[in-house]
Amino acid sequence: MIIAWIGLASTGMRLARFFKKVYPNDKPVCCFSGTPAAWFQLHRIHMISTLVFTIIGFIVIFSGVKGWTAGGGSGSRTAHPIIGTIVTALALAQPIMAVFRCNPEDKNRKIFNWAHYLVGTFALVLGVANVYIGVFIADDQFNRFLDRVPVYLLIVFSVFSFLFEMTLEIMTYMDRKKSSNSEIEMKGKGDSESPKSNDSDGGHFWKKVILFSHMAVSLGVTFACIVYIGVSNP
Repeated sequence: MIIAWIGLASTGMRLARFFKKVYPNDKPVCCFSGTPAAWFQLHRIHMISTLVFTIIGFIVIFSGVKGWTAGGGSGSRTAHPIIGTIVTALALAQPIMAVFRCNPEDKNRKIFNWAHYLVGTFALVLGVANVYIGVFIADDQFNRFLDRVPVYLLIVFSVFSFLFEMTLEIMTYMDRKKSSNSEIEMKGKGDSESPKSNDSDGGHFWKKVILFSHMAVSLGVTFACIVYIGVSNP
């Protein structure tokens, strides 16, 4: 679950939201180019991998505890399997929704876009929250500083992920504002040509820097948590 929701989903969802202009059809990235767009291919790979690791984690956890264990214990122990089941169901719902989505030109496409976004965001929030709960369940005592290392790592990820989101939201807003101003200026001059995108190469460069920084943090936190769990539970 850590691999799915910390290492993969957080990046995959942001690719779809903020990087459509950075990695369109005519901007190949690694071996991804052409149709569908590179951003979509990267998004799809991340989210399919998220689903696969979520299903694997769901099966392994339920096999390890030999069934449902939400009947007793602390509140976190009761909530953890329930939230995990909801997250797995939401992760399964996303590709099913995608299969039956309408064409981009369809008037009802906005309904799918909002549903896809809201279900994905809800799954991500619950998935990350459940990772927190799982870490607390793994060690209820937290007597030593080292026992809290996974929590500190997850806090670092959460803070950085929030800053990442806010920075890209601001950049996206500024790009839209520039495009709107350019369109108004061109109409005032009587120019019938479509305004050029103001999402410049410089803006693309900084978006890429932010993306790769986020990937480094999320994958680093994922790897560190897995290593810690492996060492702590030989």
